[in-house]
Amino acid sequence: MCIMRFSVLFITALTVTVVSCAVLKKSGETPEEEESRAVLRLKEINEELDSKKNYNTVASWAYASNITEDNLKRMNDVSVETAKYYKELASELKGFNAKEYKSEDLKRQIKKLSKLGYSALSSEKYKELLEAITWMESNYAKVKVCSYKDPKKCDLALEPEITEILIKSRDPEELKYYWKQWYDKAGTPTRESFNKYVELNREAAVLDGFKSGAESWLDEYEDETFEKQLEDIFAQIRPLYEQLHAYVRFRLREKYGDGVVSERGPIPMHLLGNMWGQTWSEVAPISVSISEQKLLDVTDEMVKQGYTAALDV
Repeated sequence: MCIMRFSVLFITALTVTVVSCAVLKKSGETPEEEESRAVLRLKEINEELDSKKNYNTVASWAYASNITEDNLKRMNDVSVETAKYYKELASELKGFNAKEYKSEDLKRQIKKLSKLGYSALSSEKYKELLEAITWMESNYAKVKVCSYKDPKKCDLALEPEITEILIKSRDPEELKYYWKQWYDKAGTPTRESFNKYVELNREAAVLDGFKSGAESWLDEYEDETFEKQLEDIFAQIRPLYEQLHAYVRFRLREKYGDGVVSERGPIPMHLLGNMWGQTWSEVAPISVSISEQKLLDVTDEMVKQGYTAALDV
């Protein structure tokens, strides 16, 4: 006896019908027989997932590369249908007694696929979640700011104009202007959507059996000590980081003065050559005097140790 599942996904003008077939558990089936059946079913599921992930990727790329209302609707339609599929799939997999299986790989696959994520939400709330996310992404992609030097020129985007200015400019007021303008336009308008996202993220996690969205995310690492490991690693590197931070702050204060960079406070993010202060390489010409020391280049040593880009053909 078979259970037939039909999921229709629309990508451009193409309509694809995906049919999955699973055999109901037979009366008197041994654990070994059920595990063998689960192996076959997981093989089918993985093939289905390859197809569905491809449809989602195509729809997402179409929207990311051409932000239109039609592409947005198509992307969200595909996402809603896929969420429905995952919910049905999780329900089916819960019928397997995976804890008793010998194969750890099989148990792990079933556990992963039984986790619903955002698909745990009702269809209406899932659509609300998509709307919140797509609005934040759309706003981020469309942000434009006016030029610091020419207020009438208001077509500067993060990439490439603002990013290039943050890298090259050494005018602290200009850097501060672009940093504030971009954050005001990229962040402030999306506050309501972000709050909605946080709310629905937590609701989905609770429906999926977790206490919070954070707990759901941490579960992906499959290690109960993950947070503790990160804390221990940071504790180890913190003394070095604090010295590095103090040194870069000192050199920036030399460059811009005490009125811009304090002696003991945090480093103003807009001075670090990156919108998020993630990398400090762009301020290396300030923090590392070329006359004192060349920037580190480990290429020769890597080649010496056998680290090359050569491929065996």
